[in-house]
Amino acid sequence: MKQTQKAYSFDKNMMLNVIYDTLERLGVSVGSSNSEYGRIQFRANGADFDLRIITVYPQETVRVMISWDENHSDSDLAEVLFDEMNSTISIIEAKQAML
Repeated sequence: MKQTQKAYSFDKNMMLNVIYDTLERLGVSVGSSNSEYGRIQFRANGADFDLRIITVYPQETVRVMISWDENHSDSDLAEVLFDEMNSTISIIEAKQAML
């Protein structure tokens, strides 16, 4: 499995919402998920992906890790997901600033 990861200054539940919104906007269907463990599995562009959210203690941060089968060189999709997650976060932050 290949993987890439990024850190975010949000709690796990917030990141789950960001990820679900992002996958929905990209038209990607979730195959299975476990919110308690912060794990989402999905298929896109013919490749299987495993996304995990790992809470980093004691900070209020999480690490989002995306893994995919080595036979598919689809790291571009992983980077697109991270870019879209960042866009989703920017939208949320802009809405909160308006309140």
